[in-house]
Amino acid sequence: MRKITIFLSVVLVAMLAMVGCTNKIKRSPKEIQKKVVVNLRTDPKELNSIFADNAESNVIMGHIFEGLTRLDKNQNVVPGVAKSWYVSEDKLTYTFYLRGGRWSDGSRITAMDFEFALKEVLNPQNESKCASKLYLIKNAKSYNLSNGQRDDVGVIAKSDYVLEITLEKSCPYLLHLLANPSFMPIKREFYERQQGEYAKTEFNLIFNGPWILDEWNRGESIKLRKNVYYWNRNNIKLDEIEFLISDDDELLFNMFKAHDLDIIDVKGEYLKSLYMSGYKIKKCLDGQTVYLEFNMKKDLMQSSDVRKAITYVIDREELCDKVSGEVNVPAKLFTNPVVKYANNMSAIKFRPTKQQCIKMAKEIFDNELGRLGKDTSLSLLTKNNEFWLKEAQYYKDCIENYWGITVNILSAIDTEEFEKYKAMGVDIVVDSIKPNYDSPITYLEKLGKGGSTTYSSPEYDALMDQGLFYLNKKESIDIFDKMEAIIADDIPIYPLYYVRINYVVQHNLKGVVRGPFKNMDLYYAHY
Repeated sequence: MRKITIFLSVVLVAMLAMVGCTNKIKRSPKEIQKKVVVNLRTDPKELNSIFADNAESNVIMGHIFEGLTRLDKNQNVVPGVAKSWYVSEDKLTYTFYLRGGRWSDGSRITAMDFEFALKEVLNPQNESKCASKLYLIKNAKSYNLSNGQRDDVGVIAKSDYVLEITLEKSCPYLLHLLANPSFMPIKREFYERQQGEYAKTEFNLIFNGPWILDEWNRGESIKLRKNVYYWNRNNIKLDEIEFLISDDDELLFNMFKAHDLDIIDVKGEYLKSLYMSGYKIKKCLDGQTVYLEFNMKKDLMQSSDVRKAITYVIDREELCDKVSGEVNVPAKLFTNPVVKYANNMSAIKFRPTKQQCIKMAKEIFDNELGRLGKDTSLSLLTKNNEFWLKEAQYYKDCIENYWGITVNILSAIDTEEFEKYKAMGVDIVVDSIKPNYDSPITYLEKLGKGGSTTYSSPEYDALMDQGLFYLNKKESIDIFDKMEAIIADDIPIYPLYYVRINYVVQHNLKGVVRGPFKNMDLYYAHY
């Protein structure tokens, strides 16, 4: 009997070992290849750091380029191309010591690559929309506005591997901002050889990030391959990343269920289906504040009472719960709570009950109709996607139901068309804003000098000048609160909601980072 027991034990151990071996053999091809497939809704509009300033561009550029600093899995600043830095006692001069990394063509990354890149963003001939991000640098603004000289800008390569940046005033969020795509290096010799075609295709770029752009089939996919010259390549676990270009939710859902897609953003029935299938639903605020912007050059929108009345008939809680499907978070402030100090801000205006709001709105509307006539109509501009159009219909219904006038919805298929419609002078624009750095000013500067084409407030501008270079936490929060209070009183915009992402990751993929400053970061991803 003892011999039989021993025999059965040996057989059982052998069977378990075989099961273990079978599990290893059954690893998916993607795991064996160390490859991840993720989704990108549209092609990036631009991969040139001089001009790139949209979500899709930032996702790709965050994987193929690296700045002086980068953000870790907790969105905190860590060394990038710069291995260390020294800050002067007055906090105006930052000296960065580069680690001597290499471009994807094998050449050295130098301090001159950063000096050239940042000054090209500011070059007035390039008319870069990203230039204002660099105005905190000494003489940057005057050069960009053609009132100063390039050589006077406070970015100087002191040697091949030492870069000095001098500021106008101290700026506590500089290191965070340096991880932004607008601060990526450009190798001048390579850039000039492209004769105006730089970054137009994968063949007109060289890279200094963890991956290189291997193949770009517009409208279909973008394939990245591990950069063998990257300084931290031994800690990068993924050899390949494929970005599938599609906004077909059904296709993406079916691909995820078939394990052909590794990460998916989900809403509605798709979210419920994956939850019931045993997937863990992950959530995060992506930093995006969606808001209504009123064109204060239009007769009707010049009335603060009218702007207030429109906000009174739009119920943010109802919008998020019933229209958006319990995905987003109703906004109380323009500043999104993802940035530093935002959770301590308290400039939330008292809002009457819903019934009181509707009564007050109708009184205002009736007065304005008497002045302007019942044939008055409004134009509302939004982006041409399923969710924004559904929400735009809600805004239209709210205004028409309580006012009795016509609201015409215009929808733009891309950024270029969106800007064209805005220039035509629509009454109300549905827009959104994301943070470039970890400070409330990244949102509040939208309404400052040059940020808005229809709103101006000397008091607001003066506060912004202080907030750009804040001194301590208490004073900073006081400044930001005052700016939010002005927004709440003047109502040039009306914050609607904070975008929350619900997403699912395949069980075997670890280390995926989603957040407000990097929508998708696979730096730490592994199987």
